[in-house]
Amino acid sequence: MVTDSQASPFKAYIFDLDDTLLDTYRCILPNAMAEACQAMVDQGLNASVEDCLNMHQQEVSARPRRSVFSTIIETFNGKSDQNEKIMNAGQKAFYDRKVIEPLDLTPGSEDVLKKASQFADVHLVTSGIESTQFQKIEKLNIGNFFNSITIVNTLDGESKLTAFANLLSDYNYRPEEVLVVGDRRDQEIFAGKTLGLKTCLIKYGEYRTLQPNCVEEIADYEVEDMTEMVQLCLVQP
Repeated sequence: MVTDSQASPFKAYIFDLDDTLLDTYRCILPNAMAEACQAMVDQGLNASVEDCLNMHQQEVSARPRRSVFSTIIETFNGKSDQNEKIMNAGQKAFYDRKVIEPLDLTPGSEDVLKKASQFADVHLVTSGIESTQFQKIEKLNIGNFFNSITIVNTLDGESKLTAFANLLSDYNYRPEEVLVVGDRRDQEIFAGKTLGLKTCLIKYGEYRTLQPNCVEEIADYEVEDMTEMVQLCLVQP
């Protein structure tokens, strides 16, 4: 809980996990996508794993808002009654997996978490499958920094907008007292701005080239990595 309201410019921080605190882009994405491509090929995708990986890289760079799994399947299989089965196999392999890779925090993340948790509430709101996300949190040994941890399963229609709104209600925060930190304009930045929260975009990872599509996707602060949060005094020393 907050111990000194003058020590931090915010009463609470809400952090994303993947490519915000955790270097998912480097540590996990290559293996997870290869496993997803293999699973789709095994279920009838008319492509090699290499073709699938190449298409993923091209699509995320050129059209980051589109579902890369849908694009891959439609490109190689067209309209097929097997597509739903292939999609389910790919998404399960990608999101619901055993995390065997060594994991690293992004530069500056540990320092920011330590400083933020001294003088403010700190919450983690991350998208994914609960078992997989908790594996990441445990391997990074960061669970004790957070007042709460929320796993948002977007595959089941859950949203960060709802998760953020619940935190405002549960902890009685005013919107201007909360800073949301994440790497996705179309997820945590949009949700935060829609609710009137302050937002900080980390320009790193798979979606770093995503451009704003509306005013709610323009963050109050934009930094290259978490180290700059300290330099910009978003977290006071």
